[in-house]
Order: sequence, then C-alpha cells, then structure tokens
Amino acid sequence: MKRRRFRRMARKRNRLTIAISLILAVLLVPFATLADTWDLKDGDILVSSDEEHGQTVTQNGSTVADDNPVITTTDTSLGAGELAIAVADQKTVYITISDAYIDANGSDVGGITTSGDGNVVIELDGNNKLYGDDGHAGLEKGNTGDLIIRDEDNNGSLYAQGGDYGAGIGGGGEGDGHDILISGGDVTATGGKYGAGIGGGAANTSEGTGNGTN
Repeated sequence: MKRRRFRRMARKRNRLTIAISLILAVLLVPFATLADTWDLKDGDILVSSDEEHGQTVTQNGSTVADDNPVITTTDTSLGAGELAIAVADQKTVYITISDAYIDANGSDVGGITTSGDGNVVIELDGNNKLYGDDGHAGLEKGNTGDLIIRDEDNNGSLYAQGGDYGAGIGGGGEGDGHDILISGGDVTATGGKYGAGIGGGAANTSEGTGNGTN
C-alpha cells in the first residue's frame, strides 16, 4: 500500500512539475521577440527603437513591442500606406519587408523613410517595390547610421524607384547616400531625374557608399 501511495504521489508531483515548467516557459518568453506581420492596408506604420521602449511598431494609434516585424502589402493601390523608421543613437531597427508594394506618389515622402542617429537593417522576402514621390527616394535614408539591406534566406528582391531629384536608394532631393550596404538579394535601384541609383539626391554631390551582391 505504501509503495502504491508513493507512486501515485510521485506521478502527481511529476504532472505538477511539468505544468509549472510549461507555464514558466510561456511567461518567460520575451514578448518583444515575437515577430508579427503588419499590413500597410490597415494604415501607416512607424517602426522605432529607443533606450526606454526598445523596438516598437505603431499603427492606428496602437504601439506594440516587436523585435523584427514583417511588413507586407495586400492592397497595392496608390497610397495604401506609408512606412517610416525612426531609430535612436546606438540602436538598430530590424524589419523584414515581404511582398511590400509602396507607391508614395503625391504623398511627399519616400517609399520607405528612415530617420534618427542609429542603424537600420532590412531583410528582403518575396518581391518588394518602393516608389518615392518627387524630391524623395524609393528607399530614403535619413538616418545617420548604417542602412543595411540583406537577404539571409535568399528569397527576396527589391526594386526602388526615386521620384524626380531623388535617388533609388539613398537621399531625397537634398539628401546624401552615405553608409549604405547591400549584402544580399536581387536589388535594383533607379534614381529619378538627376538622382543617383544608390547615393545622393539631385542637390547633393554625394556618390554614396552603396555596395551590392546578388
């Protein structure tokens, strides 16, 4: 009887231990590491990173922690949504664009616009197309740190077209195109009138520092 009672108690303890372990495993997963998919058809998106809040995504007034958001577009109509990235000094924003189509014509912005003093890393998945408005780049680099475009899964492409006076990837009409690194992906960057493919806009003499490998 004692042995049976001991075995029953041991089984109960094992079940309790497993249950507690599962609960702790769920609770201890950092919420910020859970990448989510964000659709520009639902509204403009701001991805930002700072010392106080870490990396967050804001859409329609709601801000959520997300260390590597996936940005996509299921509505390819003109002006379906804007994507902006703001990064604080000594911080790095990580995003993935997946079949994103952003046409900023008439919006006075780039297809994607970065700002701040930190770094931006963009992973490519699927076919992505960015079009800047006149005076803006397709992928407009306004951050003073690095802009890194990569394709770790070897499944992505990017076409970036600047508006008049804007670069394909780099500066808007008066912006430069320093510290741009393309480390992977099938990337095509076409400047608008007087703008560089990769580099500065028309009013900037910078040739940029873009490097690409496909």
